[in-house]
Amino acid sequence: MRFEAAISESSALVVAEFERGQAKGAFRDDEPARDIAIAFWVAAHGYVELVLRRRLKVKSEAVAVAYFERPLTPFLDGLTVAPRATNRAGA
Repeated sequence: MRFEAAISESSALVVAEFERGQAKGAFRDDEPARDIAIAFWVAAHGYVELVLRRRLKVKSEAVAVAYFERPLTPFLDGLTVAPRATNRAGA
């Protein structure tokens, strides 16, 4: 039961972070934060699974940790709110 509680707590933390990001206007809000959190979790879990099963070969654990952010960056960039274009015609 402790393991399930830890998973629930971890999941709630990830959802809360995306909710905070949406509330601050940093993340798009056209999708529920829970759905975004699940997609992020799946991507992160997939990366870790590939490294652990040696389907994605890395030189060391330190390299795996350092590289972790790289495959997720396009995903996170796609969630950010694009800056609004300014109307330069009137400027």
